[in-house]
Amino acid sequence: MNRILFASQSYITGESRKKLAYFAVQLGYAVGLIVPTTWEHDAFGRYEFQPSEADRPLSIFPIPIRNTGRVFAFSYALAPVWRAIQQFRPDIIQAEQEPGSFSLLQLMVLARLQRRAKLIAFTWENLGYRQPGIRHYLERIELAQLDYLLVGNTAGLGVFRQKGYRGPLAVVPNVGVDPDRFSPRFVSALRESLGLSPQFVVGFVGRLVSEKGCPDLLEAFAGLPTDCQLLFVGGGELRDSLEQQARGLGLADRVTFQPTVPHSEVADYMNCLNCLVLPSRTVPNGWREQFGLVLAQAMACGVPVIGSNSGAIPEVIADAGLIFPEGDVAALREAIIRLRDDATLRAELGARGRARVLAHYTHQRIAEQTAAIYRELLAHTRDQSTLDSTND
Repeated sequence: MNRILFASQSYITGESRKKLAYFAVQLGYAVGLIVPTTWEHDAFGRYEFQPSEADRPLSIFPIPIRNTGRVFAFSYALAPVWRAIQQFRPDIIQAEQEPGSFSLLQLMVLARLQRRAKLIAFTWENLGYRQPGIRHYLERIELAQLDYLLVGNTAGLGVFRQKGYRGPLAVVPNVGVDPDRFSPRFVSALRESLGLSPQFVVGFVGRLVSEKGCPDLLEAFAGLPTDCQLLFVGGGELRDSLEQQARGLGLADRVTFQPTVPHSEVADYMNCLNCLVLPSRTVPNGWREQFGLVLAQAMACGVPVIGSNSGAIPEVIADAGLIFPEGDVAALREAIIRLRDDATLRAELGARGRARVLAHYTHQRIAEQTAAIYRELLAHTRDQSTLDSTND
């Protein structure tokens, strides 16, 4: 039985660990997990690792960290990580930490000390800018030591070839969707409790920050018929200014703000919507949309989606939703009106969206794609061992 040790803050939520359980139960791997005991998110607050019954197939090592919430600067307590590696004895360590980060450096060094473990890293990076300061040198060192690199979007392929990485790489997101939890359902009681009309509800779920295009959505909504309502679900630095913008546009009675909800409730809020909008805006030399998990979640619920053309959004949506040029408020408004006025189109895109998620973005599909890479990597290791023995 091959042994895979994951390491990432992504798995502090039980929803994300469903992918790991699939590796163990359905694909037959021994699966371990190094995960921070806590993680701070600027918009979603503090997460604490909580084990669940679904974790029983996994060997989990919760480990304290420093600099929580800082993707590149955080680091694990080193001694417990080394004990976890020695105890679990992995064939592969999948470190879902960005190249250039201190946490990946730690895992790289310990993987080499353990000798038998192959090292895979995962990155969401889709901009080719040079990392600042010491991160640039860490990135170069880490990329040279990887046995495989997984990127979350197609832009990452070109970015890391340009950065000099010459090893094997593939596009495989590290996060997926549970299609049983994220599925179409009636949530009339929740809609009523939120004060949403039985008519057309436009929604946004995520961080209320400028790069997510939230002000654009409000401006576009201002030109919609009065039978439309807008629901924001999430928190962030723009919460107060968005409320002020809504009042200034005369929309206060048609716009609802719901604070961040637990992962277990996100699917219910998705099902309150007639369409979900992700109007992300690229930040030059800083950020562009790397995936947009909320798109996959809404699509799994059969909710039609509208997204800007920032970063990976078009490749996630494909032909299962509507795309508009980022920052083009008029085009966004037209897309929303098109969905509002065409029930047949809404039904068609809802069905296409769920089919696309089932084909590409479930925990199962992502695990199966990743397992194919494990087989390739481990087969190469066995072939090399045979060759070395023959030469001896």
